[in-house]
Amino acid sequence: MSSYLVDFFLKYFIIHQMNLEDLKNNITKDSQIDSTELGVEALKIPQVHAKYLNMLTDFKLLLTKHQNDYAIQRLRKWKILTGKASKEELEAWGEEPFDLDLLKTDVEKFIDGDPKMVELKSKVAVNEIKVKMVEEFLKAINNRNFNIKSAIDWQKMMNGIV
Repeated sequence: MSSYLVDFFLKYFIIHQMNLEDLKNNITKDSQIDSTELGVEALKIPQVHAKYLNMLTDFKLLLTKHQNDYAIQRLRKWKILTGKASKEELEAWGEEPFDLDLLKTDVEKFIDGDPKMVELKSKVAVNEIKVKMVEEFLKAINNRNFNIKSAIDWQKMMNGIV
């Protein structure tokens, strides 16, 4: 297998397996600044920024995938519950015909309460949180140059070099 494919599958696996706790731990680790090595920390900013920009892209793509899965499953459930799904569709989806007559207002309740729909909605919510966390951390990274410069100026002042 080519190294490109290995890298792709490894990255795909890591992004799909990264839970919120892993992301929080990564952000906590990468937000630390060694005050004794401010020059080194300043040089690391582009690398940390690139890491989280790539992560943001991957999380946004994953979020879009989960949103699309949710929309497709929602349509399927609606077709099943309203009796509009063909026998071929039911067979392809591994579903049985729905035998109850529901009011239009009850269809939404059945869709929202379906375990598969709840699971998909949870995946969307978790990925929305991941996207927001990475976006916020990227804002902090963008301010890191200013923070490091302020720390250097403060050290100069404390050492009487102003």
